[in-house]
Amino acid sequence: MSDRVVIIGNGMVGSRFLEELDASGADLQVTVLGDEPHAAYNRLLLSDVIAGRGDLGRLALPAPPSTAQVHLGTAAVAIDRARRLVTDAHGTNHPYDMVVLATGASARIPDIPGMNRGRDRARGVRTVRTIDDARGIIAAASTTQHAVVLGGGLLGVEVACGLHARGCAVTIVQAAPRLMAAQLDNAGAEALAGSLVGRGIDVRTSAGVASVVTDADHHMSAVVTGDGSTLEADMLILTAGITPNVQIAAEAGLAVDIGVLTDSEQRSVGDERFFAIGDCAQPPEGHRGLIAPGWEHARRAAQAISNGSSPAARSDGPGSVVRLKAAGLDAVMLGAATDLEPAGRRRVLRLHDPDAGRSVAVAIRDSHIEAAVCVGAPEVGAQLTTAFERGLAVPGDPAYLLLDPLHAPTTTDADSPTRIPDTATLCRCNGVTKKQVIAAFRSGARTLPAVSAQTRAGTGCGGCAGTVIGVLEWLVDAEPQATASAISEPASRREKDVARR
Repeated sequence: MSDRVVIIGNGMVGSRFLEELDASGADLQVTVLGDEPHAAYNRLLLSDVIAGRGDLGRLALPAPPSTAQVHLGTAAVAIDRARRLVTDAHGTNHPYDMVVLATGASARIPDIPGMNRGRDRARGVRTVRTIDDARGIIAAASTTQHAVVLGGGLLGVEVACGLHARGCAVTIVQAAPRLMAAQLDNAGAEALAGSLVGRGIDVRTSAGVASVVTDADHHMSAVVTGDGSTLEADMLILTAGITPNVQIAAEAGLAVDIGVLTDSEQRSVGDERFFAIGDCAQPPEGHRGLIAPGWEHARRAAQAISNGSSPAARSDGPGSVVRLKAAGLDAVMLGAATDLEPAGRRRVLRLHDPDAGRSVAVAIRDSHIEAAVCVGAPEVGAQLTTAFERGLAVPGDPAYLLLDPLHAPTTTDADSPTRIPDTATLCRCNGVTKKQVIAAFRSGARTLPAVSAQTRAGTGCGGCAGTVIGVLEWLVDAEPQATASAISEPASRREKDVARR
């Protein structure tokens, strides 16, 4: 009899795990319990939808294999480890031999006076975690006069820009002394804040929200910040971090800290029949809350379950690359902002021009870029990202990294598709190389969605979309004979241009 695997959670990482498990060819009976009524989708692109840069249809992830039983709108509520049963919200018991916890995380709801939690939350207070959240924000934006975004991290800045694009007056309230404190240094945050203010977005740092004011109908009408200021507002969006969903694991008696504690194969340290992946997991390297590590969790767990072997170690590459997705703003963060101070053999170069909304800091060790922050200088950012991702040695005088690209307002040679090596990784979230994109093109993929379907490129944070489309444009010019095959319907104006050429 085939082993029975119950997956609790149908988000991005749960969906990827199911793909990996299906690709292994293992003979398993798989049941998926997803608490949302929607098929798996890319929640990282919700801010794009709020900003009007994409529609909800583009969030869809690959359909699950037909052999899996997927129950949508069916939350798991209890685990009986003695009887090996998972009970769902409808009272149905699902027997298991192994359970994969892919429960993800929820938006953190601060305890703010005047704002109740859960179903009793004041009307006008919203989070950004699900498709339904995004739909609600978009619908409310048409009548919102002033929105306050609590949390000035990456998501908060993206959502604020999206609401501003929809015609709302927006204030970002950030408890920390600077925006995007986890990614930017002080100078970069100053340049970003200046750019936001320049486009009409109010920014309040070192403030926080002390209380929410509501009317007789329990609809919010204002927020009071930590410094005592009152901001009239009819929408408050909470982007103040996430909380891993570990309640069902804790109630089942599994070892839990920030997340479910696992070994290097993603097995629970207390029960080898359980695995945890994604935002709810805490493997030996710690809880990171990023999508690429979550997909690595999915790979590890699928390999361990399908053949019982320990998954081979996989290099994380040179480090994280984070891009701000907001029209008119350009910011890229390479590595860790904590590495932007001189230490030992590390040399740090800075260019700070707040009047132009521009700030660059680059940390160099042993002739290679260790970390960088680049705000408001897209040409410099492209050059730095190329050198960082490919591990290229910096010039003898590293100042050229900061100054040379400023003389070239168009795409730099290093970023041109013709100069990108075939082995270069274009999509870091999924490890997709230029060579794989070329292969997809030659097999008939002419648009980003078509390439994504074959390679997964662009199905993570979406930051590689422009680069992948650039390679497609180059291929259309370089290999015109290949365009004779049928072209699928493009999903954006730029993709239509690629298809027409």
